[in-house]
Amino acid sequence: MSTTIKVKSANLLRKDTEENWTNKNPVLRQGEEGYETDTGRRKVGDGTTAWNELFYTVDQSYAPESLNAQSGKAVAEAVAEIKTEQKRLADTVAELQAAIASLTGNI
Repeated sequence: MSTTIKVKSANLLRKDTEENWTNKNPVLRQGEEGYETDTGRRKVGDGTTAWNELFYTVDQSYAPESLNAQSGKAVAEAVAEIKTEQKRLADTVAELQAAIASLTGNI
């Protein structure tokens, strides 16, 4: 007894330039990958979202070292800014608590 299996084949990798992708703004099928030949960046479709609304994928194995270093530096700077802002807010809260305590003591 033999069994026949029908398989639908689909191209899951499409290539074009950034400009063409942006101008055409196609909807990629679920799991279909779009590759920008001039930038090396990729997006993966979900079957409903147009190209311009999709996020680029991040694959460290394809990223140049300089990009990884720049990204790491940017993240470190952002974390430092957040910590500075957290300290400023904590100081403000402490000042407000002291003011409230002072006012409450005078009532």
